[in-house]
Amino acid sequence: MARRLTPAMQQFMDIKKEHPDCILFFRMGDFYETFFEDARVASKELEITLTKRGRTPADKDIPLAGIPYHALDSYLYKLTRKGYKVAIVEQLEDPKFAKGVVKRGLIRIVTPGTVLESKELDTRKNNFVMAIAPLGQEEPGAGGIEKRRAGTGDTRTELTGAESYGIAFSDISTGEFLTTSVEGIDALLDCIRKYNPCEIILPESLREFPAFMERARDISAYFFDYPAQKFSFEHAYQALLSHFNTDSLSAFFIDDNKAAVMSSGALLSYLKETQKTQLSYINTIRLVAEQEHMVLDATTLRNLEIFANLHDSSSKGTLFSVVNHTTTAMGARLLSQWLMSPLLDLAGIQQRQDAVQALSDDVLLQKDLAAELRHIHDIQRLISKIAYGSANARDVVSLRSSLARIPALKKHLSQKLTNQKQSSSAPTSPSLSLSSSS
Repeated sequence: MARRLTPAMQQFMDIKKEHPDCILFFRMGDFYETFFEDARVASKELEITLTKRGRTPADKDIPLAGIPYHALDSYLYKLTRKGYKVAIVEQLEDPKFAKGVVKRGLIRIVTPGTVLESKELDTRKNNFVMAIAPLGQEEPGAGGIEKRRAGTGDTRTELTGAESYGIAFSDISTGEFLTTSVEGIDALLDCIRKYNPCEIILPESLREFPAFMERARDISAYFFDYPAQKFSFEHAYQALLSHFNTDSLSAFFIDDNKAAVMSSGALLSYLKETQKTQLSYINTIRLVAEQEHMVLDATTLRNLEIFANLHDSSSKGTLFSVVNHTTTAMGARLLSQWLMSPLLDLAGIQQRQDAVQALSDDVLLQKDLAAELRHIHDIQRLISKIAYGSANARDVVSLRSSLARIPALKKHLSQKLTNQKQSSSAPTSPSLSLSSSS
C-alpha cells in the first residue's frame, strides 16, 4: 500500500503549490518549519541544522529545517536581504481545541521591499518597493515601435529611449506612497538609482528588452515579475479608486498621468496580495513633480558624495554624514529626502532657511527641543505596525510615550513665535514645524 502524506504535510504541499516562488515558513507549535527544497535553502542561507521528518509516498526522507517562532523577524530579514520571498503560514486555531489537523493559512508574504520589522531596518533610510509601468506596453502606438518578431506572428511594442515609464514606490513601514513618470530609459535608471529601492516589480515583457535589463545590471534591487494585467490602466485605475474610496484621482494630481496611474495601481495590488491586508494606513499618493525639485541623477549624487563617498561607497565623509545631526529616525529620513531632491521654489527655500536661522539663533530652544526629541521613537513606523496589526505591547508603549512629548514640543515652539512677535526689532519668521526640528 502506497504511503500517504500526513494531513499537516498535505497542507504544506497545497499552499506551496499556490506559491512556488516562496519559501514557506509553516507554523507547527513553537517553530516555523520548512520542508523539501525550502528546507535545504533555509538550512544553507540561515546556517541552521538540516534534518528530516517522515517520508514521501515514494519512501524518501522529507528534509526539514526549523526556527523558533520568537526568532522569526531576524531570520526573515536575512532571507529577504538575499532576495527570497517568504510566505508565513500561521496556525489559525489553538491546537488544544483542534478537531483533527490544525487549521492553517497564509497570513503574509514577506519580500525584500515589504519588511516591516523596524529593528531590522536602517532607521535613517526608507525601505522602498518600486513598480515600473512602461506606457508603451499598454498602448503600442503611443511612442513605442511596433515590431513583429522574426519567424513568429508575435507583434508587440519595442521599448525605446523615447518611451514613457510610470514609477511608483512605497515604504510600507512608514506608509509613504509616491509616484511619478519619466521619459526614456536613462531617466528611468536614474530614478531607480536615486531612490535605491530594495525590490522592483515589473511586467514580464519589460525583461524581454535587453536595452533595459542590460543597463540595469548594476542596480542592487531584486527584480520580480508581476502579471501584465495588473499594470493595465483600467485595472490600475479601479484598484486606486477602490482603495482610496473615491470617484476620481484628481485629488492626487495623477488623473491625467496615465503612466503614474498604471504603476501606482499595480504596486498597490501587489502590496495587498503579499500583505494580505487592506493597508488602510496608506491614505494618500504624493506626486513627485520635477518642476518643484532639482533633478539629481545617480552620477551627480555619487560625484558630489551626497550619501556615499567615492573611496569605499560608505557614508563616511559624505554631505549627509556631516549635516545629519537629527535626533529622530523620522528627521534623518526627511533630511535624506531633502538632500536627494532639493527644492527649486524660491519661497520654499527661503522658508526653510528662515526656520533654520530661527533655531540656530536660539541655543536654549535647540537644547529644549533636542531634550524632548531624544525620547521620541519612530512614530511613522510604529503607527504602520499598529495599523498593520503586527505591533506588540512594547510598540504601543513606545508610541504612547512618544506622543506624550508632542505638547511640550508645541509649547517650546509656540513660545518662540510669541517672543518673536513681541520683539519689534526681530524679523518675521515663518511657523516652525516639528519636521523642521526633527
